Amino acid sequence: MSNKIFITGTYRSGSTLLEKLLHAHPDLSVASQPLPSLYFHFKNEFYKQQKLQRPYPINPDFGEEDIYYEDWVKFIGTHKISEKDLQHILRELKSYRGQKSPELFKIEDQISPGTFSEIFSKINNLLGKVYKSQAIKYSGSKEIFCEEFTPFLLSDQCKVIIIVRDPRDIVSSVSFGNAEEYIGNARPILYSLRMWRKSVAYIIKNTLNKNFLFVRYEDLVKDTTDVLDKIFQFLNVPPADIDVVKLLDQNNQFWNGNSSFQKYSDVSISSAGRYRSLLSSSTIRYIESTCFSELKYLGYPISTPRIDRELIKYFKEPFTVNHELIDKNYTHDPGNIALEEERLNALSVDIDSRLQKKYFLFPEVYQTLKNFLAI
Repeated sequence: MSNKIFITGTYRSGSTLLEKLLHAHPDLSVASQPLPSLYFHFKNEFYKQQKLQRPYPINPDFGEEDIYYEDWVKFIGTHKISEKDLQHILRELKSYRGQKSPELFKIEDQISPGTFSEIFSKINNLLGKVYKSQAIKYSGSKEIFCEEFTPFLLSDQCKVIIIVRDPRDIVSSVSFGNAEEYIGNARPILYSLRMWRKSVAYIIKNTLNKNFLFVRYEDLVKDTTDVLDKIFQFLNVPPADIDVVKLLDQNNQFWNGNSSFQKYSDVSISSAGRYRSLLSSSTIRYIESTCFSELKYLGYPISTPRIDRELIKYFKEPFTVNHELIDKNYTHDPGNIALEEERLNALSVDIDSRLQKKYFLFPEVYQTLKNFLAI
């Protein structure tokens, strides 16, 4: 059985590009979103166990006071999926457009009920044999919005990579062009920004773990060879000559990319910084104000000299929202505005561990971001 690898991040962060680049290495097999329903199922079952009602399994988690990180990690490790639940998950996948590895259905009869770790390993190994004829060192997959699974996977000796991208470009990518082809119905801007901040929180949480690595999209497209060499060293596999001009998919067909704006099969830096010509100045200031410390932590340039608290308070959703499970008024909902204000205030004072988890998910995230607020 090969070693495990997992790639995740917020949507439109470049996770598919990274997945294709790593899959091109002869020692690696990385499936594209083979089983998103498995992650949904585990999150929903956890909510049921905790007697919590959430309309959507994918949540930013900021502001939560009823979810305990330790309980969630324990749940992932111990909860077993029944045969009935497994068949339901597989049926759901056949009509879910977020499933990007149809080869799964050729080997579904070999998938058995069990724990998350057992099913995760089995699926990735089976797909690795489908995709690669030779022996490989790593088999794994990419799924977006699965950061909360990374601490358990790391404890399960899985190599984890989170890819992160400038949130201003993420907002541009989900709000213009043909983004719905890849991400489904449009979500509110504040929802996207909170999901991005969640990515950063798990980067900070995991950063000292030897099995964890994070990659900035901008570095990947600008210095592709250097970044790939860093990843290959992290995985302890030999360097490989990856064709970054004509990328192939898992079936050895030319990959046309999944940009919201244009089709291309090579690694292109043209999408980095596109937000400058697409977003209004107020939207850029809003993003920079709500993500101020995280942007500084990751080394992204900020045009806003200081956090614009008035803008956060009165900002209105600038884009059409049509996601059926997320309130279209999410961005300017009074409760969400209050939570943003409370979170900013918390960075300026000392707060107890309960509030640190409420506003920042983990105490170490609070301490790290608080330091960057003054820089």
